[in-house]
Amino acid sequence: MSFHPETAYTGGGETEPYGPSPEEIKYRQSPETAETRRMTEKQAEGHIKSIIR
Repeated sequence: MSFHPETAYTGGGETEPYGPSPEEIKYRQSPETAETRRMTEKQAEGHIKSIIR
């Protein structure tokens, strides 16, 4: 019997997970999201530097 943390507290019959949905977790962990965030940080950094200059 496998253990699924997202369904552990629902009584087994319900599929609605408590906390973040598997899709949300997948989105947070996806390399694309991290890469996009990093790009945005670099762009913001460049923007701030151009303002200071």
